[in-house]
Order: sequence, then structure tokens, then C-alpha cells
Amino acid sequence: MLAGAGAAGAQPSFDCRKAATPTEKAICADAQLAWLDRAVATAFRQLKAELASQFETLPAEQTEFLKVRDACGAEKSCLARAIESRRSALALQPQQGLSDRRERFVGRYRNRIGWAIVRRRLDGGYELIANAGEPSGRWVCDVFAAIAEVKDNVAIGEAGEEKESYPVRLTMKGGSLVMSEDRPLAGYLCGHNGAISGTYRRAPKVP
Repeated sequence: MLAGAGAAGAQPSFDCRKAATPTEKAICADAQLAWLDRAVATAFRQLKAELASQFETLPAEQTEFLKVRDACGAEKSCLARAIESRRSALALQPQQGLSDRRERFVGRYRNRIGWAIVRRRLDGGYELIANAGEPSGRWVCDVFAAIAEVKDNVAIGEAGEEKESYPVRLTMKGGSLVMSEDRPLAGYLCGHNGAISGTYRRAPKVP
């Protein structure tokens, strides 16, 4: 857990004077939980802003998270696990202890032509959202790909539809994400001669 010294005296994202449920009261009574709750809200706002033009389901997913969180009632260990898992997912920070090999790819990445986000959804699935463009504006790529598996340290994202496969391969080299296209995305999810292939470095924010 990453609360650090800032947890002492932390306030959650909501007004504790209006806390009504066992979960809300437990969060208000515990500095660590309060810090985590505020960290979730901060990470959610940033990710929502970054994906505003590409992604519309994040608010609904957050509503579902609150149901998961509230199912813990006032049990602090359950709340800590649930809220920390959501915090790391929204902050795009690989969570320690997860056995899923896709987790190591989670993060924000940028290079000179665009950016990419690999994230873990609330349901445990993983996805790639990427945007790239030729500096003069001649082409733009908007790519969404579900990441189903990791083979030989390569994550495979499927950017196509059910009957038309457009795999995107992801590999990690140090702190950088390397993307390559099995089948050119130009003319499909990219403009003419467009591509998202390249090396993207971890970044604190995108675009």
C-alpha cells in the first residue's frame, strides 16, 4: 500500500459529516482508508480527463466499484484491499502481488507522435487505448484493443472486430512499451500511412 506519511490526518473524498453507511463511517474513522479513498477520487478524475474523447464507460465502471467497496461493510481489511486495488488500477500503476502477466504492462506511455494507456478494468480484463498522429496532421490513429493474453512476454491486443483480426503486439523493454502491428492499421483505425508502432516511454500524464 502506498499511502506513506501523508495518510496521517487525511480526509476522504466525501464529507464525513454526511457519512451514512457503515463503509463511509469506517473510511472516515481510519486515516489510511481516508487517504486511499481520496487517492481513488484523484486518480479517477485524471484518467477520466485523459480518456474523455476516447472512452465513455469509466464513470459507470466507477459506480460499480462503489458497490464492490460498499459490500465490505465496515471491515477494514476488505476495504483496504478493494480501495487499493482500484487506486492502482486508476492510477495506472502495476499492482504488486497480482499473478496476471498482463499487469506489468499497465501504465501511461508517450512518444513524439502519440500516447498509449494500458489499464486493468474493474472486471479484471485489460485493454489498450492509444492515440497517435503525424505532426502535420495528415493522419491520426485512434486504437482500442482488448488484451487477452501474454505469450512469451508479448501481450496480444485485438484491435479488430470478431471476423476481422488486427492484432497489436506489446512488449516491455525496461520502462518502455514497444508496440507493433501484425497487420497494418492504416485505413482501418489509422489514416492513410498511419501507424501506432514504436517505442513509448512511461509518462506521468497523457496526452
